[in-house]
Order: sequence, then structure tokens, then C-alpha cells
Amino acid sequence: MARILGIGFALNQIVIRNVPSLADFGLAPQTSTLVGIEALNDALALAAHLGLERIDFAGGSAANTLRGLAGLGVGTGLIGKVGGDAEGEALYNSLRAAGISPSLISSVARTGQSLTLIDTHLQRSTITFLGAAATLNAVDLDAREYTGFDLLLLEGNTVRNHKLMNRAIHIARDAQLKVVLDLGNYAIIDANREFLHREIPGRVDVLLANEVEARAFTGQNPTKALRELAAACPIVAIKLGEEGAMAQRGDEFAHVPIRRIAQADTTGGGDLFAAGFLYGLCHEATLEASLRLGNHLASEVLQCFGAHIPPEKWPELLRIAEDTVGSCAVR
Repeated sequence: MARILGIGFALNQIVIRNVPSLADFGLAPQTSTLVGIEALNDALALAAHLGLERIDFAGGSAANTLRGLAGLGVGTGLIGKVGGDAEGEALYNSLRAAGISPSLISSVARTGQSLTLIDTHLQRSTITFLGAAATLNAVDLDAREYTGFDLLLLEGNTVRNHKLMNRAIHIARDAQLKVVLDLGNYAIIDANREFLHREIPGRVDVLLANEVEARAFTGQNPTKALRELAAACPIVAIKLGEEGAMAQRGDEFAHVPIRRIAQADTTGGGDLFAAGFLYGLCHEATLEASLRLGNHLASEVLQCFGAHIPPEKWPELLRIAEDTVGSCAVR
């Protein structure tokens, strides 16, 4: 089976639910804000004062996807950067416990943390202190870390640092790894559009985006965006929210709806979709089967709080994955 190496922002993810009012934290619903460590600590202190329980786990887009893949038995590793602090040690241990092999570079900066607050009406807001995560750079990458892997997964945050992304792909190409890029968010695309148009053709093998990101990149509706992106990249998948997802690989096209569910939290839906879709690709499944599994994992995590499917669910999810895509090996 193929093994997947991820590069991204390694963050200690904290989820706190049953918040009486997001306004008490000075936050509006459905917002995501970068903050300093003081503001994040103030929010954590207020939550503790209110007696609210917290869930901690290794986060960041790449880590979330890799956790899903590891849950399905895929060998995974993560390159990221953390501080020499308790949060960095906890993040390392969380990755190991999830079955991910961590290659974490130490920084003098504090470990990055992301706090998601969910109120009693299931409205959410996220504040993030990037800290050491954002200091990951091209010099930190070592070609030896790629040994034994078959695919490289780049999260959208790597696009912010052109030298980092360029070197990450260069090493992958030299080591004959396929490259997967998850675009991340429309703000990253808006700020790096010309760079992405240069970098993707001939260098990225699998491109993942949601419909907002696809429109931000191409200016087209999802169907036309898929066609345009597929002309530059061998495999493209676009997530369509409640309409499921669609993908194209050469002349092969598929659109698979997603089952309707009662959502608890939208954190990690796209990341777990990526895990299921990539699992399918690693097993040479059809696009339809790969999309179906991606949708299923997304549905599962949307019923949980945080991008974290409970361990007891993974044996059944693995059975579903094997039934959906089969168990043929990658050639």
C-alpha cells in the first residue's frame, strides 16, 4: 500500500463546546481569526473560568487528513515545526498515538495553537496562534525524510511560502513521489494566484479544492472550473458541500452526492474527505468509489466535535473503505 507524507502547519487543536455566548469571547459566529498568544490564552482562561471542557489533539489540515488515512491503515508521516514547549510535546505524542510518524522541527517560537469555540446553537468561531508552525521554511526540508513514501500531501498553508512549496515539490519529484495539493482557502489563492498557475502544471498530480476555492482560482462555476483545472493537473476533485463532490481524471468524470446528516461541527470535513479520496486513489479505485469514500468520511467527522473521529469508529470505517474501493495494491 502507498505511504503518504504530509507537510503543513502543525497545530495543537483545541475544541470547546457548549459555549453560552461567542460574544463573551469577543467573537462573531462563523469567523476565523489569527491572534497572538496572549489573546488565545485569555480565551482559554475564560473557558476554564466558565467550567467548559476542552478536547485537545494534533491539528492542522495535513495532520487531520493524515489521521484519517492512518485510521484506514495507511502509513503516514508529517513534517512540521513546533516549539520546545509542553504543547509541542503533546502534539508530537498525539500524532504518534494516531499512527502518524512525526518529523517535527524545533523552533524558538511557541507551538502554534488553534481554538475552536462552539456555542449551544452549534455556531462556531476559530482563533489561531500560528507560532512555530508558520516558521516552517525551505531550509527545514530534508530529502531523507521522504524515504519510504509514495505520495506527498501539501496543505494550502505551504503556498504562503513560495520557496518552501517549490523545494517540497522539487524533492518529491527527485524522489519520484506523486504530489497532492489541497488548496486550503480562497484568501491563500487570491494572494498567490500567479504563483499557483506557474507551479501546478506539470508539478502537481492531484489537486483538491472546494467550490469557493475553485471559483477563486478560475473565476468559473464548479463544472467549468473542474474542466479548466483538469487541463493543468491529472486528477482534480472539487468538494461541493451539500451537493457532494465531483472529480475528473482524463476522460473519467464522476459526481457523487453526499448523504444528509445532522451536523455537529464542520471542522475537518474537507480534510477527512481528502483522506477518503486519497485512500481510493492509493488503491487504484474509480473516481466514483474514491469520491463516495471521501464523502462518507466527511459525513462521519461532521457528526463529531473537532476534526477527530473517535477511535472506536475506525474498524467499521475501515471495513466500509475496503468494501467501497477494494484492496488492490498500487502498481
